[in-house]
Amino acid sequence: MTCIDGPEKLQALECALRELEPDFERHGFVDTASLHRYLRARKGDVKAAARMLHATLKWRKAADLSSLSVSEFPEELASGKMFVAGHD
Repeated sequence: MTCIDGPEKLQALECALRELEPDFERHGFVDTASLHRYLRARKGDVKAAARMLHATLKWRKAADLSSLSVSEFPEELASGKMFVAGHD
């Protein structure tokens, strides 16, 4: 049985993503856990996972998510429905 998110698939996904987004590391969103998540979501299909992750990076950039701050959501934090975990 082949692992859908094994080391070979992770490396292949990094290569495929680099073709679509050469400097994807600068986003700070893509880490090993993200690569695993996208590979599992696409049942090990590297090309599909790369397209999906590339679309996510484009959306994150368009929505300017990196500029959001926890201080912008005081009501949500106070409600207990949202919390900061680690470096989120």
